[in-house]
Amino acid sequence: MEVLPGAEVDLEAAAALPDAELKLATLGGNWSDLLLETPYGELPGDFEQRVLAVVARGFRVTLAHPERSDALKADPDRVGALVDRGVLVQLTARSLGSRPSATAKLLFERGWAHVLASDAHALDRRPPDLGASVRQAGDAFPHARAELDWMVTAAPGAIVAGRPLPARPERQRRGRRLRLRLP
Repeated sequence: MEVLPGAEVDLEAAAALPDAELKLATLGGNWSDLLLETPYGELPGDFEQRVLAVVARGFRVTLAHPERSDALKADPDRVGALVDRGVLVQLTARSLGSRPSATAKLLFERGWAHVLASDAHALDRRPPDLGASVRQAGDAFPHARAELDWMVTAAPGAIVAGRPLPARPERQRRGRRLRLRLP
């Protein structure tokens, strides 16, 4: 295991901190990629503008767990609009696990999610259960197993390294397989 520097940054703090201090919180210490916390509770009316203001400062932003926000649950197209502007999205893997949340499922199915993470806080409270959650997500979305793997390996690896994301794997077609019955 390799431990790298980085932080999940509060949106208000990101707006207030000078670039030099924000660079200290970048993922992998790469000076370019910030993980922004989606605010709990009510979103500020200018939420998208605040996120895009951080992007305009030269940072690539990954928005953490937007599927938990009541405002974004009610209007997930807001997340899609941010993705269209270059913002990346990190879902909590548990939200795609055995009982996928409707919002996480929608963001994933529309291709608006780029990273799956554990959002681990402690061994007894939100433990680092990424492997189990990804396996459960694979069971829930068997047509997208390669994409799920990309979301926990290739995409985060590129983000930490400050590189462009590699191509997202294509999903398998859903449908019935034809079975030939031989006499």
